[in-house]
Amino acid sequence: MKKVVVTALCVVSIVCLSVHGFASDWPRFLGPSATGISTETGINKSWNEKPPKELWRLNLTDGGFAGPAAAGGKVFIIDHKGTNDIVRALDLTTGEEAWAFTYSEPGASNFGFARSTPAVDNGKVYTLSRSGQLHCLNAADGKKIWSKNIVAEYKGKAPKWLMSMSPAIDGDKLVMTPGGPNALVVTLNK
Repeated sequence: MKKVVVTALCVVSIVCLSVHGFASDWPRFLGPSATGISTETGINKSWNEKPPKELWRLNLTDGGFAGPAAAGGKVFIIDHKGTNDIVRALDLTTGEEAWAFTYSEPGASNFGFARSTPAVDNGKVYTLSRSGQLHCLNAADGKKIWSKNIVAEYKGKAPKWLMSMSPAIDGDKLVMTPGGPNALVVTLNK
């Protein structure tokens, strides 16, 4: 079982710096500039001596490798229950669920289910399931704007560990890798 834990340090850094405009959210895999490096300073690096205060915890049922994205005061993550994936939007400060978007994603566990980190851009959340279902959701309420299956549409071939890339944004384009013989990489209009 996977858990999402937000510490006081993380919340204070994201909320305070976002309010003052000094730092951006962490809206996608590897952060705002896709480097995995935060520009924030003054972060407590001695958690053994000064552990941060845990503010909330959420038990997830997925068992996979999906990572969280944080933007606009929300944390977005893909969970899985039964035969469905669930994109969850959680309030960053309380952990309360703001909304959930559920879609069918059947099949047996293969080291868990979801594998990708959502990407958040201009009020939209982009997610990819392990079978290649790509969704664009409204970040405010979770309503579906559009969806497509990139494996089926581009005759892709999922690897042994299934689809695990996180949606990548480049300006007005969404970059995906369906792995098809004529569409190894595709760019879609967001």
